[in-house]
Amino acid sequence: MHNPQQKMRAAEVRVRRWPRPQWVLVGALLLLGVLGRVANLMDAVANPGRPPWVPVLGVSAIVSAFAVLALIQLRWWRPQVLLVLLAVLVYGPYAIIGEVWGPLSGLMGAALLLTLSAPVSWVLAAVAVVAELALYHWPGTPMFRLLGIVAFLGINVTITHFAPVYMARQLDEMDREKEWLAAHSVAVERQDMTARLSRTLGADLMSILHALRETQQAPTRAGLEWIAELSRAALDRARSIADVRHVDPPPLPVNERTALSSRLAWWFFVSVLVDNSIIVLFDTATYNTEHSPIWLLSILVGLSGALQLYHGAPRPDGSTPLAWRWTLPIHLALGASLAFLPVHPSPDVLTPPVVLVLGACVVRMRRGWAWGLPALATALFPFLLPAGTSLASILNWCCLPYASTILVYSLCRIPPVTRQLAQTRAQAARTAVVTERLRVARDVHDLLGRALAGITLKAELAARLLERDTAAARAEIAELAPMADSALAELRAIPDGATRASFAEELTSARGVLEAAGSQVAVEHSPTPAGHDQLLAVVLREAVTNVVRHSRAERTSILLTTDEDGTRLHITNDHPSPVCEDGRTGTGLTNLTLRLTAVGGRLTADRGPHTFTLMVALPVDQSQPASCAI
Repeated sequence: MHNPQQKMRAAEVRVRRWPRPQWVLVGALLLLGVLGRVANLMDAVANPGRPPWVPVLGVSAIVSAFAVLALIQLRWWRPQVLLVLLAVLVYGPYAIIGEVWGPLSGLMGAALLLTLSAPVSWVLAAVAVVAELALYHWPGTPMFRLLGIVAFLGINVTITHFAPVYMARQLDEMDREKEWLAAHSVAVERQDMTARLSRTLGADLMSILHALRETQQAPTRAGLEWIAELSRAALDRARSIADVRHVDPPPLPVNERTALSSRLAWWFFVSVLVDNSIIVLFDTATYNTEHSPIWLLSILVGLSGALQLYHGAPRPDGSTPLAWRWTLPIHLALGASLAFLPVHPSPDVLTPPVVLVLGACVVRMRRGWAWGLPALATALFPFLLPAGTSLASILNWCCLPYASTILVYSLCRIPPVTRQLAQTRAQAARTAVVTERLRVARDVHDLLGRALAGITLKAELAARLLERDTAAARAEIAELAPMADSALAELRAIPDGATRASFAEELTSARGVLEAAGSQVAVEHSPTPAGHDQLLAVVLREAVTNVVRHSRAERTSILLTTDEDGTRLHITNDHPSPVCEDGRTGTGLTNLTLRLTAVGGRLTADRGPHTFTLMVALPVDQSQPASCAI
């Protein structure tokens, strides 16, 4: 039979088997990258004179290169070996296929950034892009334009396949650290709690022990009354610590990684925007025709870039652009003008910075239907391309809208997602600390409350017996020191949760405390279930403490029964105190209710005209019965 916590953990495991949204976006970019590069290669090898094995080899190398990059992104194998394999797949085909291969150095750059640490990775990524300049050639294309294609396209592809993976890894790492942070926060809280308990209750118990040593040598009524007064003061302090209403939650810890990830997302976006804009201007300058006035295109591209920064750039502070519902349509209109106005002999050259507005629309609109805008742009792309454009080239360009949208969306989601996850981690740590404080409060109440109450009663009883029965008084005094030592040991064990209670031991202690308070005790019990032994001991301890504190009991009965229906414990005493006028429930009963509910039990209290009964019911325990001989 599974408890609710086990069912929750099983549900979490099932959920984690599904890919996280950020990795779905990474996979979509890889798929679009494969389609685009395969289409570009098929367009390049369309020459009938080429051997038929060239496209087969090229497509195989492209698919293999992206597959290796996926393994590097997911960290599924040896990264150093995969880097060497990827380098062979990126640069090796130049020796076989020739100038129609590439450029694919952006894949190598992204892999280096994801595998090696900065700043070495950045330097090697730049070297990987520059190295392709010596290999990439395209017949009939000026060398100046070849340099621009390789450099700017390499940078663009590097960022495209690095930034979303970086975001996904950060989110996964922050999610994994959530449990560690909670455990670390609890450990720190335990250290602080140990120091606080030692300064307060520990000091009180040491004062009681010191007074007991002096009293044992020469017992006096004043000394015993002083011990009782010290114990009452310590009991009041324990009650204040155990009052869960005074447990203030700790402040939320600050996570510096959130700000760092947001800044990196912003710089990644700016790099992509600048890179795409430079590609357009670079291509326009190399055409050198009257149809492409560089000054006009520079103004339009610059204005489009400014609007893109306003609408689609990651915002670390989580703010929303002012009046974006009015300015975003202007941005879309400007993009359409760049795409359709006859300002360039090949309008498709202007699309790289223009399609980024689609990502801005998805980010700002926050509606599922907004993802249809890239589909609409993809449907319009064939009308932007020059007449006679091959099907492979059309497919290559049609991958651009969704790739750009996913990239912009991923970068813009980094700040809010990391901020939300950081808050979740902080809240988890905060909840763990509060839970730990509540546990300590319950243990202080349950473990020390009865011990201090017993010390008070026995000290008062010894003071009364001292004048008429010295031997009985010394016997009571002899029991005080072990009780104080036991209480001090339990206090030191509370922060680590190492306290262990036995029902048999508590039953023996309860009989002594109740008899010291002047109550006759009747006990009847079955064997104690091992799985419930400690919990029943805590219940008995709290019940006896309540009898001593809140009644003038002359008779107390303790009945424990165990059968096929479960375990039931009844503690009944006479002469209960009157009910509080404000109807408040004691902290002890609240703590017991929480403990019992957690294991499927229940607690009820029945107040009669002259008796009070505390009833506890626990489900069947499958463990072996514990010994409970008295």
